[in-house]
Amino acid sequence: MPLSLAFTAGAGAAQNIQTLIMYRLLTDILRTTPLAIGARTISDIWDVEKDGGVAAILFIIAPFLGPCLGG
Repeated sequence: MPLSLAFTAGAGAAQNIQTLIMYRLLTDILRTTPLAIGARTISDIWDVEKDGGVAAILFIIAPFLGPCLGG
């Protein structure tokens, strides 16, 4: 995630559209993996049909709660 943050900063400082597209692409590639792995980890740790409902809901709403609770 720190590397994707660096690419986000690079996208913010981009002077042309080609640089912006390159940095946004690299940022998106780096940020997709944790999201994909996180959902699979929940299903590996908890029995989703029995106990995993709460864990899945917390994982799903975490991106929405972060800005709300941090601001």
